[in-house]
Amino acid sequence: MDSISRDIGQKIRALRLSRHMTQAQLAGDSITRNMLSLIENGNASPSLSTLHELALRLDVPVGYFFASDDAEITQFLKMRMMSDLRRLYVAEKYEDCLEMCSAISHPDDEIRLLLAECHLGMAHAACRKSALATASASLDKAEEAARKCTYFSASIRSTVDFMRQLIHSIHQTQIPSILGDPSVFTPSRVPPEMFAYITALRMLDSADTAGAILILDKTSLIHSSVYRDFLHARLSMAEGDAEKAGTALRRILAVPSLGFFTRYHAFSAMERCASDMGDFRTAYQFSTQKIHMLEQFTH
Repeated sequence: MDSISRDIGQKIRALRLSRHMTQAQLAGDSITRNMLSLIENGNASPSLSTLHELALRLDVPVGYFFASDDAEITQFLKMRMMSDLRRLYVAEKYEDCLEMCSAISHPDDEIRLLLAECHLGMAHAACRKSALATASASLDKAEEAARKCTYFSASIRSTVDFMRQLIHSIHQTQIPSILGDPSVFTPSRVPPEMFAYITALRMLDSADTAGAILILDKTSLIHSSVYRDFLHARLSMAEGDAEKAGTALRRILAVPSLGFFTRYHAFSAMERCASDMGDFRTAYQFSTQKIHMLEQFTH
């Protein structure tokens, strides 16, 4: 009985300190501070009603005080934290969610999967800002966490693989064919229209305008207005109408949420349009912005 009381007392004290509470704050009106001190030191056994009151103030289930090993303690802590973790994840407060998860010393599959999801979410957010070095670092962490999961992680790993290859593609003269093949990244979170969009861009790069038009206008694969506008701008370039393409490209580049992949290729297209129109100052401007994107990846 003494060892049980001592163990309960240690857990109460550790939780109180982790919550930055004084003994008087935790004791409240239910027990005296001196009694709480005796309980924490293992010199007194709390009644069940007292344990209920302390558990309520410390925001843990009563069963936490009777957990016999680290794994069991972790489960009780997770029960307390899951609603807050879900709320933070849904609100896309990934860093706060990760910080809360770090308090769980023995994460199970559910927590590891949440860690992977948070790092993947941070990678998406970094990509939206064209912070590609930061995105790559988050992808590495997402993959590491996903590999430790026993179940449900295949789609995360495939998505990480796609995003990593998409980032590296901006260093290449041609868009890799693998990025247009959904079978390589199955299962993944990548929308089907992304594969169709990339395939159409590859066709335009190889002067297959008929194939690009087929994907753009004869199928219902691409729904994004930005993707469609960019493909139409590229078709105007293929038809030799640099002025029309340039107007469309400027409109596309003004979209705040434009993804890094389309932004980079729009910079390249705008550079070519400006050169075709003899506006070399503008061509240099967009070439510089393209280089700046690459610098964000390497630094």
